[in-house]
Order: sequence, then structure tokens, then C-alpha cells
Amino acid sequence: MAVDLAQVILPLVRAKVDFILIGGMAAILHGSARVTFDVDVVYSRTHDNIERLTTALEAHRPYLPNAGPAVCMGYKNDFAMD
Repeated sequence: MAVDLAQVILPLVRAKVDFILIGGMAAILHGSARVTFDVDVVYSRTHDNIERLTTALEAHRPYLPNAGPAVCMGYKNDFAMD
């Protein structure tokens, strides 16, 4: 499944989340011919930044890995998105 990078990155930038883009999408943006379209980010794990991160991605319904979408998160350490 292809991910629209703007749907993930723009909300983070607007919310002033401290993060870096890594993985396949970052490689593509640097000119690689990789075929993966996943979006991987590394974010600062300060309380304030995680609050901004979860607020910015709230529309995507982030959830804890291995817990599934039924367990939506607020302030947590790690998450995945639908």
C-alpha cells in the first residue's frame, strides 16, 4: 500500500514535532530507486514532543503495536497507524 507522504509529514511539521524521516521513503527522496513506500520516522521522546506527535497524527488513529487499533493512544512511547 502506498502512503501519501504529505498526509503524515505535513501534520508533524505544522505541529512542530521534532522528527527525522528514515527508511524507504527517505531513500526515495534522496534519489534512490527503492520500491518500498513505507514512512518511518524517528521522533524526540520528550513528553512535550510526544504530546505534539499524538495530536498531529490523531486523525490517523495511532495505536500501540501488537495491541491493534482498538487501543488508541494518547501519550505513549511507540505507536503504529492504520
